[in-house]
Amino acid sequence: MHSHEHPNRAAYFVKGGLLEVVPEDDQQAPQVFEAPEGKAFYLPAATHNVKNIGDTEIVIIETEIK
Repeated sequence: MHSHEHPNRAAYFVKGGLLEVVPEDDQQAPQVFEAPEGKAFYLPAATHNVKNIGDTEIVIIETEIK
């Protein structure tokens, strides 16, 4: 698990793939999503774990926004 300290973040997938996002609250189900190469996401802060569950290498550039 890790936490993002600032309220928002932007993530750009240099190399995409299949991810599983596991929330801090174990009462919530993990979410699986396909992150396409070249796609950017704007996300809120969170405490979670992220697992690469696919067969490819994933490269992410992520910036937290104050």
